[in-house]
Amino acid sequence: MTRPRSAAALAAGALTLTLAAVLAAPATATPASRPGGPGGPAAPTAAGPSDSATTSAVVTPVAATAPMTVITANPSDSQKCLDVTGQSTASGTLVEQWTCNGGTNQQWYWTEAGELVSVASGKCLDIPRFSTDGGVQAIIWPCNGGTNQQWTRTLVHHAGVYNLTNVNSGLNLDVQGASPADGTPVIQWPQTYGLNQWWFYGSVPTARG
Repeated sequence: MTRPRSAAALAAGALTLTLAAVLAAPATATPASRPGGPGGPAAPTAAGPSDSATTSAVVTPVAATAPMTVITANPSDSQKCLDVTGQSTASGTLVEQWTCNGGTNQQWYWTEAGELVSVASGKCLDIPRFSTDGGVQAIIWPCNGGTNQQWTRTLVHHAGVYNLTNVNSGLNLDVQGASPADGTPVIQWPQTYGLNQWWFYGSVPTARG
């Protein structure tokens, strides 16, 4: 899939929170080892000397926010963002990971109801048909107050890394198969403690003149 490049794409490096900065600090919880699966392999358990002083993961309240990028901690050669495929604003458009480029289809904001809304379309991140099955790909859909459009944030690393869990299904937002490739589907999947289920936030890049 080929995407148009813009001046904003040149500003992807201006994201204020980088994966290296996030993972350099000690974690709040050391996950137990779990088997891998379609949602991706388990995260490494050796995080450094702070492991012996960890605490339980914390579910944080969701508050309304300004637009931001939502970035996967899934290892890759470039930072990948939660992306609405093809910059489409049509209802039912699939959500994927794509190299962060500053496009409005990669910008999101939280509502107080726990909805994650795409700036480009004004539509909510949605699990279609209230499915509770693992592997169902996320889409955008007009916000309607359904629990399949509501997400809880569980802090898994004190530097601001979260699991995003669908209220209806109890499953986590997941980069399928832990693939680093652009265009990889973003799905819901049971907790695996993998980095492909870890998400953090960045500022919206400003285009350079």
